[in-house]
Formats: sequence, structure tokens, C-alpha cells
Amino acid sequence: MNSSRKGKDKLAVVFDIGSGSVGGALVRFSKKPFDSAQGKPEILYTVRQPITLAPDLDFNVFLSETARSLEKVANSLDRAALGAPTEVHCFLASPWYAAQTRTMTLSRNTPFTLTSKIITELACREVKNFELNNIERYQDLGENIRILEQEIMQIKLNGYKTINPFGRKTKDLEVAMYISLSPEKVLRELEYRIQKFFNYEIKFHSFPFATFVVTRDLFPAESGFLFVDIAGEITDLAKVSDDVLEESISFPYGKNFFIRSLSRGLNKDISESSSLLDLYLSGHAEKKTSGQVEQSLADPRGDWLRAFQDSLSEVSSRQPLPERIFLTVDADVAVLFKSLIDQEQLHQYTVTQGRFNVTILEPRVFQPYCHAGNNAEYDPFLIIESIFINRI
Repeated sequence: MNSSRKGKDKLAVVFDIGSGSVGGALVRFSKKPFDSAQGKPEILYTVRQPITLAPDLDFNVFLSETARSLEKVANSLDRAALGAPTEVHCFLASPWYAAQTRTMTLSRNTPFTLTSKIITELACREVKNFELNNIERYQDLGENIRILEQEIMQIKLNGYKTINPFGRKTKDLEVAMYISLSPEKVLRELEYRIQKFFNYEIKFHSFPFATFVVTRDLFPAESGFLFVDIAGEITDLAKVSDDVLEESISFPYGKNFFIRSLSRGLNKDISESSSLLDLYLSGHAEKKTSGQVEQSLADPRGDWLRAFQDSLSEVSSRQPLPERIFLTVDADVAVLFKSLIDQEQLHQYTVTQGRFNVTILEPRVFQPYCHAGNNAEYDPFLIIESIFINRI
């Protein structure tokens, strides 16, 4: 990554594709250094469209509804008529991608000079292995796959992190690389919907990697932390150690899991159950209704907590976890999930066996690093993605 830009300012289209909604933004990026006041991305226009929530989750229906919401967002961005964009970026959250961090090593008895060719050869080999390890799983579903990212996060020479490694001698090389992929079926559907309005090559990214980069850069004192992304259908948990996104795990319980549970427990339709959850969490529900919602939420709370605890147990198998958690979640359910993460039974997984220190990545955290125009909301997901684009 670099801190300078060449040429003219550029206008980019940014899409955020999650499991509960699709967001979009028109963002102007300056040629000024991103760490200057004039170099901050300017978000000119934002829009967010919910994905229709069905009583039961079927992947093909889910993809179709997501694509339909994406097309509405793309249409809205096109109709804003704020200029001709030169780039299109699309960020995928779960379940639209798969990713893994691969550690590449090379040791020799005598010192060798590290070159870009050596790194490229190691990276190509790891990407190929990653493809082979995943292609059978997707081919069983009748799908091909496409590599989205292959990003080197860290290089160590003789055990030490090195920012400028090329041309240096070493006996032991260690490289941490993040690789992500997505099924071609998903990408083709997304491309079709976007290119109806913006007929450009689309640069795909995974949302967790963008969040890792932005969080690492904006909180440099935090070399180790957990990142938790709670979306409509899925919760993602990622562990960062020594400035490397080491591993991640997902489970199929998000905001919609609670809405569906309310729907079944109270015998209400999905729309009414969503409204009841909002009233309950905002403290505006009547006493009787609040009691009914509280009772219906007992089981899904327990299910989510057990799944989260199992995930913590898996990622802490080699060492205790850092107490710091950075959380992305819709504002309307933030209090629900933060209260679950604060549960005493989770303290056993931290280094100090104390409570997790949760920072919700809400708009005010990022406001110093971007501007938002009159037609734009401070949408935390689109802000993170805009800052990420500005830093690559």
C-alpha cells in the first residue's frame, strides 16, 4: 500500500453485498495523499436496500433476492447522475466468498537474496494449492470458482518482520498471504446486475480483509484482536495475531435468525416479527409485548451464544485470545449482540480471563477519515470499504 496518488481525482462505484442487505455508494477519491485533509475519500451518495427475508433459507432463492436488491441499488446509483465513474468495487461478506490465510516458508543452509520472483513463485504455488483444495467442494455443486484476492500481509526474514525485504539476505523466509475465492455462479450473477448500469470491469474484494486492513491501520497499537461481523444470516469471527489475519470461522446465526425465531414463537409473519424486535430492543415495546419477545428470544440467544463459544474455542485452541473485539453489526441490533458477547462464560477464552473489550465500528469511529455529502449516510460498511480503496 502507498500513501500517494498520481493523476486526477477519480469517481468510483462501491457495492457492499452482505447477507441482510446490499449497499452502494458513489465515492470521489482525491489524488492527494490519503493522510492529508484533502486526501480523504468523499462519499457523495449512498443507498441501502434490504434483501427480502424468507421464512426459510434456500441458497438459490437467497442469491436471486440478493441480486434483485443489488440491481435496485445499482439503478439508484446510476440515476444519481453525479459523474462518470472510472472504477467499480464490489465487497462480499459471507456467504458469498471463502478465504484462508496460507503461510509460505523457504529455508536454506546458506543465505540467499530475496527477490520478487521468489515471492511470486511461492505465491503461485499456494494459490494453486488453495484452488485444488476448494475446487472439488464447489464442483460437487456443479460450480467453478474464481480467485478474488491473493494479498501478502507480512514477510519475515530470519524470524523478523520486514517492511522492505527485497534485496536482503536470509536463511529463513516466512510469508503470510490471504487468499479468497467465490463461485463463478455468484460472481456472474452479480456482474450481470451491476453491468446493466456500469459496464466496467468489477474489482471484487472480501469484506473481512478490507476491515482487517482498515482496522490494523487505524488502530496501530492493536497487533492482536478479534473481528466479529454479524450480518443478516451469518456471523463471522476472525482472529488477528501479530498484525496477520490468521484464521476465520463462520456460523449461520445472524440478525435474521432472531427474527425467524420470533416469527415461530409468536406466530407472527416475518415483517411483524422484525418490527417487534426493533420495538423491544429500542425499549419502546409495551410491557406485555416485551415479556413475550423476551421469552421467545431465550432459545435463540442460547443457540447464538453456544455457536459463538464454540467458535472462540476453535480459534483459541493454540493460545488464549486477545480481549479486544472490533464488531460490525447493524445499529438496531448492536445492543443485543454486545450483551451476548459480554456474557461471563466467555471470559475463559481471553488472555486475562476477563471481559472482552468490544469496540463497535460505528460511523463516528471513521468520520475523521472520510467526508460525506448531503446525499450520503455515514454507513459504516461503505465507509470501511471506501477507506480501504483509498489506501490500496
